[in-house]
Amino acid sequence: MRGTLRDQFRDRHPFFWVVVIAAVYAAFAFVFHGVLLYKYAGMTKLGYIGDAELRIHEVFPNSPAEGKLQVGDVIRAINGTQATIDSIVQTHGQPLGTDYTLEIERNGIRQQVALKIMLQVTPNTTLRRQTEITRTLVALGLLLVAILVGLLRPADPTVRLLFAASYLGGLANIIGPFMDYTSETERLISLTHASLGGLFLSIPASFHLYLRFPPGLPFSRFWQIVKWSLYGVGILLHTALTLVLWNLLRPFTLLISLQQLFMIIALAAIISVVIRNYRLVSEPQQKQRIKWIIGSTAVALFAWLFSIIFSAVALPRITDSIGIGAAVRVSLALQYIVTIIFLISIAAWANAILKHRVLDINVVIRRNLRYLLASRGFILIE
Repeated sequence: MRGTLRDQFRDRHPFFWVVVIAAVYAAFAFVFHGVLLYKYAGMTKLGYIGDAELRIHEVFPNSPAEGKLQVGDVIRAINGTQATIDSIVQTHGQPLGTDYTLEIERNGIRQQVALKIMLQVTPNTTLRRQTEITRTLVALGLLLVAILVGLLRPADPTVRLLFAASYLGGLANIIGPFMDYTSETERLISLTHASLGGLFLSIPASFHLYLRFPPGLPFSRFWQIVKWSLYGVGILLHTALTLVLWNLLRPFTLLISLQQLFMIIALAAIISVVIRNYRLVSEPQQKQRIKWIIGSTAVALFAWLFSIIFSAVALPRITDSIGIGAAVRVSLALQYIVTIIFLISIAAWANAILKHRVLDINVVIRRNLRYLLASRGFILIE
C-alpha cells in the first residue's frame, strides 16, 4: 500500500501541492468565518444611523443611544473635537466598552451625551443574516469548484486560471464584514486573511479566465492590454485597501471612487469578452456545452454591475426621500438578490463541468473513480 500511495503522489504536478495547501487554508478560513457569522451576523457597534451632514436619522432600540439621541439631532463634536465622518468612524473602531462623548445640537441647543461602544442587533437583522448566509454559500461554492478542478487537472493553464479566480473570489466573500466588531485576536486573523487576497485580485483573474474560455479562441493585442491593465490597477487597489485596513493609510474618498470605477470597468470588460467569445465559437456542440455557463455568468455579472451603479449613483439621490434606514434595507436586498444569482451561476459551472465535459474534468473524475474501485478504495485522499 505504501508503494502504491508513493507512486500516486510522486509524479504530481507542482500546482497540485499549491492547491492542497490552499485547500487546508480555505478550510481553516471557512470554519473561522462560520464562528464569526454565528457570533456577529446582524450585529453592529452603531446605535444610530446618520447621514453625511451628521444628522441622526434613526436610533436603534435597546442600544446605548436609545433615550439619549433623537431623530433630527446633529452631531457637532466627538470627545471635544469637531465631528467629521472620519472621526466618527475612527471612534467606532475602538474596542467594545469604550466610553465616548457626543456634543449634539437639538432644537438649536447644544448638549453633551455620554455613550458607550456596544454590540447590538440592527433593525434589519433578518435581511442582514440572510445576505451574509448567501454570501457564505457563494464562498463555499467558489472554493469547492476551485479546489476540485485544481486537484483534478493542475497542469491545465485554463484550469489554473479557474482555480485562481474562484479561490480568490471565495476568500473575498468570507470574514470581511465582521472586522470592526471582533476581538483583537479575531481582528488580527481577519486582517491577515484580507491581506492574502480578495476581490481586486479575483476580478482580473476572472477576466483572464474568460479571455481564454473556451480554450483555443483568438484574441487581439487590445484584450491583452485590458488584461494587464486590470491586473496592475487591481494589485494597486488591493495594496491600498490592505494598508487602510492595517491603519497604515487613512481612508479617503478618492480611493472609494476608484474602487467603484474599477469594478464598473472590470465587470463591463468581463461581460464584453464573455459575449465576444461565445459568438466566436463555431462548433454547435461546444456552444451547447458552454451556453449555461455563459448565460448564467453574463446575468450574474450584469446584476452585480447594476447593483454597483445603483448604489453609487441612484441610491444616494433617493436616500433623502426614502430615509437612510430604508436605503440600507434596499442595499441589503439588492446584495441578497445578486448573491442568489451568483449561486445559480456557480451551479451552472458545476453542472457543465460534471455533465457536459467542460475542461474534461468529468473524464478525470470517472478515471479516478474506476481506479479507486479497482484498487479496493484505499486512495480516498483523491
